[in-house]
Amino acid sequence: MPDSPAVSPRFASVAELIAGATERTGLDEGAGKSGARLERLVIGGQPYVLKHLDLAEDWTMRASGCLRGAPLLAWERGILTRLPECFNQPIVGVAPEAGDGQRPSGGCALLMRDVSRWLVPVTDEPVGSAHLVPRLVGEGWPRLAEVAPVAAAIVIPLARDPGPLVEAMDGTPHTFVHSNWKLDNLGTDDQGRTVVLDWEQPGRGAALSDLAWYLAINCRRLPQGKEDAIAAYRRALEDCGISTEPWWDRQLALCLLGALVQFGWEKALGGYDEELAWWETQAVRAAPLLA
Repeated sequence: MPDSPAVSPRFASVAELIAGATERTGLDEGAGKSGARLERLVIGGQPYVLKHLDLAEDWTMRASGCLRGAPLLAWERGILTRLPECFNQPIVGVAPEAGDGQRPSGGCALLMRDVSRWLVPVTDEPVGSAHLVPRLVGEGWPRLAEVAPVAAAIVIPLARDPGPLVEAMDGTPHTFVHSNWKLDNLGTDDQGRTVVLDWEQPGRGAALSDLAWYLAINCRRLPQGKEDAIAAYRRALEDCGISTEPWWDRQLALCLLGALVQFGWEKALGGYDEELAWWETQAVRAAPLLA
């Protein structure tokens, strides 16, 4: 398996993808909550992880509507092999999953180099049920209307119809985004590159949407304040020669609003605290940009 193939190799089946494996064991530990199944493999004396994105088991695939699996499409189109060298993207091969007679076909399998030694440690207790998140979403939205009615009046209509938010963002620069910049998916290898897992929902979008997601989903574990993290991200873009002045304020405001549209349910579960108050302030600031 080449580390960075010039052309993404295509595999017709999972059997072809893992041909030559001498060891194969189930992998239960991890922070994933989507329903994906993991295995450890040894191929050619090297450790790998095989991730199964099963349409019948993975609720995120059904929710996104990408029934073949976004990593499969991104791999076939050569997108993952064109990422900058500063990223350690561990996928080395992808194959479509086939039905077993009991379940319909759908999804894909990802063969990845084992990068576990570099990942951010998983410190949360095991969730157990793969269906916990959808249940909490259902509980959180009504709770938001109770504890933060001002924020709810802005974001709940957008959660039902995000069209006005999407249209407002269309006037700002877009790029290729990962869409799940969660600490459990990140790490730093021995060359200083950022290890990035979970390529299940990538696509074209506003660059700051990844920043907003990072701030929202990692809020309890951030190594710096939100404003400092925002400033550090902007400096990094400027250091790469990207001029942010013409579009930064508008896109940042809209993306922070978008993060609350995605995570308003989660912020409400803890009541009206300092965290929710910060996000409510961002939503109020961005609301006029939707006109």
